[in-house]
Amino acid sequence: EFETRLSKRLETLVRRGLATDPAQRHADMATVAGALRRRPTYAWKVAVGVGAAAAAALLLFALRGGQEEPLRVAVAPKPPEASVEAPARVESPAVAEQLSTAQTRLDEGDYNRAQDAVHAALAANPLARSEARAWLLQAAIMGERGDYQGARRAIDVAGSAIEKSADPLELEDDVLHAQGLLALGMGKPGEARVSFATALERALSEQGTPAQEVRARVHLGLADKDLDDLDGALAAHREALAIETKLHGEDDPVVSRHHHNIGGVLRSMKRYEEASEHYQRALEIRSTALGAEHPTTLMTVNSLGLIELEQGRLGEARRLFEQAESGLAKAGDLRRARALTNLGIVAQRRRRFKVAVRHYEEARRLWVEAGGEAHPLAVELSENIERAQREAKAPRPKPKPGVPEADAVVRPEPSYGASPAWSKQ
Repeated sequence: EFETRLSKRLETLVRRGLATDPAQRHADMATVAGALRRRPTYAWKVAVGVGAAAAAALLLFALRGGQEEPLRVAVAPKPPEASVEAPARVESPAVAEQLSTAQTRLDEGDYNRAQDAVHAALAANPLARSEARAWLLQAAIMGERGDYQGARRAIDVAGSAIEKSADPLELEDDVLHAQGLLALGMGKPGEARVSFATALERALSEQGTPAQEVRARVHLGLADKDLDDLDGALAAHREALAIETKLHGEDDPVVSRHHHNIGGVLRSMKRYEEASEHYQRALEIRSTALGAEHPTTLMTVNSLGLIELEQGRLGEARRLFEQAESGLAKAGDLRRARALTNLGIVAQRRRRFKVAVRHYEEARRLWVEAGGEAHPLAVELSENIERAQREAKAPRPKPKPGVPEADAVVRPEPSYGASPAWSKQ
C-alpha cells in the first residue's frame, strides 16, 4: 500500500513538472521538495445528527502499521430484518447523548472514550438509523487508528442497519462518504475522489440539499490536496464557503470552518499572508460567537502559530502555541497535546532539546491515555523524541543552501471546515 501511494504521488509530481503550460508547473525545486516531504493527511469525519455535536471536526493523521487494539465494541452485528422501522418511533435521548459524546471524543482524538460511547449506544437497542450512525462512528475510530479492515467491516455492518432504516437515502449518502474517507486513509486519493464526486452528483440532483453539496465539495478538497492538486482543493473549499455564507451569513461559526480550511490549503501553498487572513477571519468569528477561550477558537490560534513556525518566527510561534496550550489545558481538551507538540518543535529548532523532549513526552502521554501505545499520534511523538535525542548528541551540521533542515513532525492542519461526513449540516 505504501509503495502504491508513493508511486501515485510521484506520478502526480512528475506530470505537473512536465506540463506544457509553464503556469501549471511547480514554481521551483523547493516546492517539489516540500511536496515530497509532506505526509498526506486524512480526515475521518463523522457526525451523528444531534445538533451542536456536529459543529466541528478535527483533521487527524491516518497512519499504517503497528499492532492495533482489538475491536472494543462487543455487540454482534445484527442481520437485516425483513421489516423497516416505523418513522413514528422516537429515539431514546440516551442514545443521542452517547452518539454525541462519541463524536466529541473522536474529534478530540480520544479513541478509547469514543469507543465506549459507541458501545453504550449500540447496547441501548437504538433505532436502525442510529445503529447505522454508531457503526459509521466505529468505522471512523478504526480508520483513525489505521485499522482499515476493521473500518471496512464497520461500514458493512452500517449498511445492514441502513436496510432496516426508515430514511435509507440519507444514510446511503453517509456510507458513500465513509467509503471515500476509507480510501483516503488507505492512500488512494484517486479512488476517494470518485466517491466524493458521486456524492456531489447526488447532491446536485433534485433530491439533493445544499448541506450535502457542501460536504461533498469539502471532501473533494481533501482528496485534491492529497493528490497535490492544491489549486483544485482551494477552489473546492472556496465553493463550500460561498454556499454556507449564502445560507448562514458571514458571521456564523459554520462559515468559520471553511475559512480555516482555505487557510490550511494556502499555508500548504506557502501563501502565508493570504492564509493568515483566512485564519484571522475564522478567529474573529469564533471569538465573537464562542468566546476567546473556547477550544475551537484556541485551535485557530494554534494554526496561526503554524504559519509563524513555518516562516521561522519562533518567538511569535511559541507565544501562540503557549496561548493555545494553556487554554486547552484549562478546558480539559485533549487537543492540548497538539499545542504541546508544536511547542516541542519550536524548542527543538532552538536546540533546547531537553525542553523539546519534555513537551513531546507529555503530549505522547496524553495520546497514549486516549488510545493506547498504538495511537497514531503517540507513534509520531515517539519518533520526535528519538529524533530530538539523536540531534542533541550530534554536532550541529552546517546548513546547505537550498536544502531544508530535517525537522520534527509538524502537526497536520487542524481543520474545522471538513463538513461532518455522516450528518446533515
